[in-house]
Amino acid sequence: MDVSVYITLIAAYDAGSSGDVASLRVNLEKLEGSAMAKGWVHMSLERELAVLEAQLAKVIPMDRSWQTADGASTTLGQVLGDGQALLLDFYASWCHPCMDAMPALAERAAQFGPKGLVVVGVNVEGDPAKARAVREKFKLTLPWLMDTDDDSGLASLLAIEAIPYTALVSAEGKLLYLGSPESPLLAAKLDAL
Repeated sequence: MDVSVYITLIAAYDAGSSGDVASLRVNLEKLEGSAMAKGWVHMSLERELAVLEAQLAKVIPMDRSWQTADGASTTLGQVLGDGQALLLDFYASWCHPCMDAMPALAERAAQFGPKGLVVVGVNVEGDPAKARAVREKFKLTLPWLMDTDDDSGLASLLAIEAIPYTALVSAEGKLLYLGSPESPLLAAKLDAL
């Protein structure tokens, strides 16, 4: 088997896991003639592309009420204020990679806040005390929301199955990015703000 097929497969899976729909589509096209890409591998990548496209087509409800870690109620529109975009970081206190990413979250808020980005921590545990403890441990002053642990939550709406996970949302509620907080695609989208 041609090594380039393996490289393209790896690139396709990497694109899919980072939420890069365009790169996933390009790599799928490159695999069209390959015997290796036929069958379950190609179907798996096509399914991943369909899921990513469906996720990115969703509109986030900017006027729906969410509980903050402090027990107040707010909407994503109120959190955004006059900003251009929201960066929603989904995390849990028991998630070590999530905790390792907290300092970078604060850095993003400092770096991109002047460009209109509002960085928001979204706790998926449903325990405000744990959410506040994380915020205090890392001395974060970001908005801190609680996600519901049922089908009505943001994580459920976005079909998020693993954390840490990040969503970049426009002021209109359009999903601009969904994937790993460490993705180069997210970095490029933030730089474009």
